[in-house]
Amino acid sequence: MQFIDIIIDTEGVAIVMELVNLGNVGDHRLDGHQQMLLGQQMLDAIGYLHRIGAVHRDVKPTNILLGSLDPLISLLSDFSVAAMRTSGLTTFCGTPKYAAPEIFKRSYGKEVDVYSLGVTMLDIINPLPDQQPSMSHDGWVTYLRATAAGLRKTRNSLVFEWIWRMIDPDPGSRLSVLDALAQSYLISPVQSSAQRPPSQNHSAVAGPSQPRQLTPDLVDPEWGRYPDFTSLAQPYDPSLPDTEGIGIEPRTIHELHF
Repeated sequence: MQFIDIIIDTEGVAIVMELVNLGNVGDHRLDGHQQMLLGQQMLDAIGYLHRIGAVHRDVKPTNILLGSLDPLISLLSDFSVAAMRTSGLTTFCGTPKYAAPEIFKRSYGKEVDVYSLGVTMLDIINPLPDQQPSMSHDGWVTYLRATAAGLRKTRNSLVFEWIWRMIDPDPGSRLSVLDALAQSYLISPVQSSAQRPPSQNHSAVAGPSQPRQLTPDLVDPEWGRYPDFTSLAQPYDPSLPDTEGIGIEPRTIHELHF
């Protein structure tokens, strides 16, 4: 997002950003081409952050804003929990539904952004249920992997193989930003809107999504029975200090749109 100005007064700090009036990606239903283009743009954005030594740590649909639908222009927003180094991070932060498993172990690096984008893409293409409070995060991660594994057998195998590799629970074998971007171009080469059929040039505002029902008795042919979801996830403790962030309390930042 384009930075316009910064205002500092007795009320705090106000950051003036460009107006993005189409809302976030969750407010729209994108076609297959737009979905892949959004993924490619987000990988570009994440790659840029990593090159300048930053990690977003909270990639999710509501933090992806849309500047235009045709051509599709997406913007990564909300850097309130961003870290200014790319390894050796220990602060528990982000949104559990999209958070990489290593965040819960409080030892992670830039790889968490690729994982979160993978879950985000899975949620955009195949709406996910909310993570239940009684579900362990390990159980949720296994559910996500099983969902992607099942969909790659029944739908677009290349797309869900791409997602499945982005949400690998092992950061060492997870797709890197560059590898994920390269694989995305094998699935959906860059096209201009003029090259697409007219029916693919616009997206309608979506109504209520219909996520799959999350039940512990589902069975996937590759991953077996989904795990028991009764154990509790590690609770978020807001009292723990964040020594890795950008150093500005989120409540003192106001985004002003003109």
